[in-house]
Amino acid sequence: MTNLLLPLLEKSPSARIVTVSSESYRQAGQPLLDDIELERNYSLVRAYAYSKLYVWWLMCRFDARLKAKGIGNVTVNTVEPGSAVTGLQRESLRKSPFMLPLVLLWMPFMRTARHGARTSIYLASSPEVEGVSGQFWGNRRPKRINPKWVSPDGERRIWDYCARVCEPYLNQADSAS
Repeated sequence: MTNLLLPLLEKSPSARIVTVSSESYRQAGQPLLDDIELERNYSLVRAYAYSKLYVWWLMCRFDARLKAKGIGNVTVNTVEPGSAVTGLQRESLRKSPFMLPLVLLWMPFMRTARHGARTSIYLASSPEVEGVSGQFWGNRRPKRINPKWVSPDGERRIWDYCARVCEPYLNQADSAS
């Protein structure tokens, strides 16, 4: 979707792409790039963790692609909002009531949704971060990523996979307009 908006974003003096992920990517273990959809290795924790890692990888790849094209007015950053009380917990509990004890134990450590949104809003609007791109953020500052999670090959494979999976839907959108 963001790729479709890119021509419009390029016309802006300073466009910003802010994508939400989570530090839960660290729970994934070694990525299973030969089983991206976890058809042979599914677990709820692994699926969630990989999805967060893959979001970060996609944004790293998107940032690199923009830089390679010489597009400097569009920034791409990924945000970790922290644990925040949102509708996600309510929906998760509705579908998986067995998670209630875990959520109750974690509640004292959770932030308000407003607090969770602070870093996203900061990256989307603050003059302090104009031109800053390609980083993972939390608490309104860049977070250090352990090098074991950095994988240009993984980024490329996930990007190519997503492009391949989305292509039929994007073609349908083109033919409908």
